[in-house]
Amino acid sequence: MGDCMMAIWGAPLDDARNAEHAIQCDLEMADMLEAFRKELDADADVDLGIGIHSGPAVVGLIGAEQRREYGAIGDTVNLGSHIAALANGIARILVSEQAMRLCPEAFDFVPRGLYKVKSRSSEIALYEPKRKTA
Repeated sequence: MGDCMMAIWGAPLDDARNAEHAIQCDLEMADMLEAFRKELDADADVDLGIGIHSGPAVVGLIGAEQRREYGAIGDTVNLGSHIAALANGIARILVSEQAMRLCPEAFDFVPRGLYKVKSRSSEIALYEPKRKTA
C-alpha cells in the first residue's frame, strides 16, 4: 500500500471490543512516534495520519492461487482509508462516529467536524480520541 498500512481487529477471530483495541493501539503508536521524533533531528518530518472505522468487510485470503494475501476489502475498508487521508492537518488520529459509538466509555472524543469523503454522498462526523482524564 505504498507508505500506508492497514490493521484489522475482529478477524480472523471475533473481537467484541475491536474499536477500543484499535484506538488503544493507535494512541500507543502516536506515543511511540513522539518518542522517536525526539530522538531525530528537529527538522525531521515524520508523522502519522490514522483513520479508524468499524463495520463489515470481506476478510480472508484474497488473490489468485499463485499469489494470495490475507486482507480486507469493502466499503468499511475504503472509508477507513479516506478518514486516514483526512487526518493530516486535522488530528493524528481520526475516528468515525460508528467506531466511536462502539467504545464511548473507554476514551474521550473531541469532535473535529463534518467532512466530505469520496465514497459518501453526505458528510461524515469525525472525532479525535483522547485517553480518559481523571
